[in-house]
Amino acid sequence: MYNSHETSHAGGGGASETDLDLSLREGLRAIPVPSAASDFDARVLAQLSQTLPWWRAVGPWILSLRPAMTAAAASLPVMIGLIAWFGQTPAPSANPVSIPAVTARVLPMDRDLDRPDLSPVMLRALSNQETAARGRRGDTRRPAISPNV
Repeated sequence: MYNSHETSHAGGGGASETDLDLSLREGLRAIPVPSAASDFDARVLAQLSQTLPWWRAVGPWILSLRPAMTAAAASLPVMIGLIAWFGQTPAPSANPVSIPAVTARVLPMDRDLDRPDLSPVMLRALSNQETAARGRRGDTRRPAISPNV
């Protein structure tokens, strides 16, 4: 804090802090203090002892839920519409979708890719086989993944 014996200005020539403190205290003492009414304590205790009706106690809590209730009310028609729309679509059939027959050349490649000892050399060999097979078929499109990776 501060020492009340020091002066407020380093160069001196001003009023000391003690004089300022004394004049401040005198001014504060001169301000009249309003007195509390004689029934102040009784009024405070009466307000504290009153119980609120349940609708007034719950009111602020319900008002705090207003944004959530608004969002729920706005999304309810959308949800009902989606449920009705999806309810009208036919259910998927119990018959599985027919899968085209897999050619014999893909099966060995899949079997080779599932091997636990798969190496980059084997991947390059598989890529070269695919490139050769495409050349025999006359397919000149580039593969999605370059064989020289």
